[in-house]
Amino acid sequence: MDQEHRLSRIFYPRSVAVVGAKRENNYSWLRRALRFPGPIYNVNIDKTEWAGAEALGIKSYASLVDIPEPVDFVSVTVPANVTPFVMQDCIDKGVIGVQMFTSGFSETGSELGIELEEKIRKMAVDSGILLVGPNCLGIYNPDTGFGDGREEWEAGHIGFISQSGIAANSFMAEAEDNGVPISKVVSMGNGIVLDSSDYLDYFEQDEQTRVVGMFLEGIRDGRAFYASLKKTAARKPVLVWKVGETEDSARATASHSGSTVGSQQVYEGLLTQCGAVKVDSAKEIIDTATILLNVPAMSGLNLGLYSISGGRATQMANYFSKQGFKIPLLSEISQVPMKEQYESPMINYNNPIESTSFNRLEEFAANVLDGLDQAEEIDAIVHEWSPQIGPTESEDAVLREARLATMLSFAQRATKPYVVIIAERYPEAPADVLSDISKRLLDAGVPVIDGVERGAKALRNAYQYLSFRADVGTE
Repeated sequence: MDQEHRLSRIFYPRSVAVVGAKRENNYSWLRRALRFPGPIYNVNIDKTEWAGAEALGIKSYASLVDIPEPVDFVSVTVPANVTPFVMQDCIDKGVIGVQMFTSGFSETGSELGIELEEKIRKMAVDSGILLVGPNCLGIYNPDTGFGDGREEWEAGHIGFISQSGIAANSFMAEAEDNGVPISKVVSMGNGIVLDSSDYLDYFEQDEQTRVVGMFLEGIRDGRAFYASLKKTAARKPVLVWKVGETEDSARATASHSGSTVGSQQVYEGLLTQCGAVKVDSAKEIIDTATILLNVPAMSGLNLGLYSISGGRATQMANYFSKQGFKIPLLSEISQVPMKEQYESPMINYNNPIESTSFNRLEEFAANVLDGLDQAEEIDAIVHEWSPQIGPTESEDAVLREARLATMLSFAQRATKPYVVIIAERYPEAPADVLSDISKRLLDAGVPVIDGVERGAKALRNAYQYLSFRADVGTE
């Protein structure tokens, strides 16, 4: 972490206060700070709310200025008409940063909401307070425990910037479930002081963040966004999911976060110029990040596909070729090493490779993977696997473990990028089994994606960024 960055102290504050926590929401904003290692203060003018905070071990005060110690960062959850008074207390107290959950500002379209937003914006700008929001869930940082009260919270390498609170919460959970947890998340809401470009600047220098994802409804300052995006994408992947692409969607974004939507053509051109990658869902960000966190480079578009059956092989070829990849026929020279081990009229080594009859033979699977790794025509290997559906201690479990061992062994000696696709099928293996498989492969540096279509999109996105980095010569 670069301590000199101006946003460092809102991601790593030394003390925090929560203004407006209430019994009716089970003191949720205080609970979100319970794992924070530094001092935590509850601020509420209503002293009947103090007992609940003190039951959590948090001391209460009627005002921020009553707290004798310094306060770095403040979470505000009070009615909109009260926020200017809280902001003044923050100014008087010398607070560094504020995150404001409160809504009811410009996103309402009302004259009063717009006036209140401009008032708190001006107060923050004139005083130098770093304001996150309003109309947001604010900052989540596993390093400090701030933002989520759970005891176990693993830090990962994906930073996420979101104009939607629910999108931020959902993304954190889904990324963690897929084995690629977040480094930090910002739910930025209306972004009237700190905008998406400010958070991009921070993530650009944050060493823990290796991939940046964004959910945007609009861009307030196009020049600042362009400069920050270009600088960040030169160092690490930036995956941008932007809504508001249609007239109806644009209207909805204006009423949610007050964002205005510009030309879609201009936006897509901006991403291309900066080297950022356009995506269309949280899943696509997670899938693409999974590959980018495990595949440092790709030399070309030629894929070697290994599938579980003939029908699945044709589907793989269809999906990947639609995304711009090539599925080249393997030359006789490339097929020789594989044929020397297993040759049968029932085996097609042309690419894609499949053989239902030999699928249970681990020697055959290892032979195919090694053959693709040695083939000069191939730049990367995509292996579709359908784990047997039986529970632990069943015969299926024995077969599952054998194939997984083969794949993990190959991953250690592979010289080309190796991506595993979990086949879409019904019924599928139990969720705990699939989770264990994904974890073990990811721990070995093998990206795992659910479904061929998702895998094809994610690999295309990853290749797009890796090619950009190679072209600009960025280390």
